[in-house]
Amino acid sequence: MLSRTTRTKTAAREYVAVIIQELTWTSAAMHSAGKRVSVTERARTPRSRRACLPNVPSYSRQDADMATGSRTPQRCAIYCSRAVPMRRSFITLALGATITILAAGVELAQVPGTRILGGCDVPVAQRTSDTGCYLTATLALPELPSAPIYWHVFSYPSRAVADSVPLRPASIVVESLGASWLFAIGDAAWQASVGQRVARIGPLPVTTGARYTARFMEAVFPPGQGLQTSVHRHSGPEAWFVVSGAQCLRTPETTTVLRKGEGGFVAAGPPMMLTGLGPDIRRALVLVLHDSEKPWMTVATDWLPTVSCPEN
Repeated sequence: MLSRTTRTKTAAREYVAVIIQELTWTSAAMHSAGKRVSVTERARTPRSRRACLPNVPSYSRQDADMATGSRTPQRCAIYCSRAVPMRRSFITLALGATITILAAGVELAQVPGTRILGGCDVPVAQRTSDTGCYLTATLALPELPSAPIYWHVFSYPSRAVADSVPLRPASIVVESLGASWLFAIGDAAWQASVGQRVARIGPLPVTTGARYTARFMEAVFPPGQGLQTSVHRHSGPEAWFVVSGAQCLRTPETTTVLRKGEGGFVAAGPPMMLTGLGPDIRRALVLVLHDSEKPWMTVATDWLPTVSCPEN
């Protein structure tokens, strides 16, 4: 059973998230000619996985060799609509947010929509903190084969050994999380001539004929749920390999946990929020395989999680 303090902080985080979302909508609406604003939240009622996504799973959870996958949908239906005077609502919500943050001790890094350290775009060599999300490499890919595509992850005892491996156009050697890796994007049979295979994650849902850029990152989150991303979406699949700790991914369709030694991915499109989980530091290798003609990430303002992550 959750402690009273934990329940209070969890409720406070969710309340502040809603407040910030409403402040955003209300602020935008104050520039319009209308005098009132209507806020509506709703989530679809449960459906089967097949009915939900008939062609490509939104999220796949797999073990280290990616032989199996599972997904546990959790959904909550909320239907409410209210209209309030905009200026009064704006002031009330602002005061409510301030009081709630101060009373519950909610740090800004925990509030959806705020930037985590590194922002996943600061080069890892320029990191200023042990935690956060940092960019390790980018790779413009040639035209992808028509066969199903996977992210291949190989580890090496040193950078010198990794550099001795002949590279192909869709592969790169990366230093990340204190180790040397070879990352490659290719079909299921792709194999490095040297090195230990750590994971093969996929098949990644991509669009035939589109040009993609592989964006590799490393993410380090403190124990517990003290750090989470903003609600965002990508123009291509995002994939992870969890080196230590655990993570919780929430989308409108599912809440899924990945733990040490597991990998998985989420398809392009749906809004998502990622949170660290459990008593250990979450350390993960991250790939966003995004459409080269579109932004790799955009902040989403059309959804907020309605389901909490488990404690561990």
